[in-house]
Amino acid sequence: MFDAYAGERAKLLAQFHSLDQLVEQTGKLTETTKLIESRVSYDLWDRQMRWTAKRDMYIRVLESIGEQLDVQEHCTLLERIRRNDPGNALYPQERDKALLRSQQVHARASQVGCTAPLEISPDAHQILIELSQEIRHVHYDAEDFENDSSHNTRVLQGALNNLFVEARKDLGFDQRPFQTVNPDSRGNIRSD
Repeated sequence: MFDAYAGERAKLLAQFHSLDQLVEQTGKLTETTKLIESRVSYDLWDRQMRWTAKRDMYIRVLESIGEQLDVQEHCTLLERIRRNDPGNALYPQERDKALLRSQQVHARASQVGCTAPLEISPDAHQILIELSQEIRHVHYDAEDFENDSSHNTRVLQGALNNLFVEARKDLGFDQRPFQTVNPDSRGNIRSD
């Protein structure tokens, strides 16, 4: 009878010992699970923050190019007015406002251009590099101002269109059904 009692007691001790190990293992498993959840949560937060920063930068870049395009077209219109009506009394005042706005837009574009490579894709950055290389300084009193102005309008519109497509791709939005983008003479996108 003593042997049966000792056997049962040994079984109970083994179960209690196993229970202590089980509680200890459960605690370690819970701790590990919380650590994994914390890392996954941080990684998700980090990805969301990076995506948001990237999206915001693309918005700033696109707005900057759109603003440059608007300034280009406005200055071209003012020059046409000056050439058609040299005695227009409002022209000097409007020209001064346009020049000030042009300087402000250029300064903002330079700021965006300095920080954009931190966030945007290399392909998008290349579009900005090519844009800055293609833009011509327009002398509004020169004879070829119309050519230079039209050229800049096409270049800005083309860069805007191409950057829009690249931004959608880089941000993971649905891509347009064509692969490469080339603006035509009016800056409109055409597929190849």
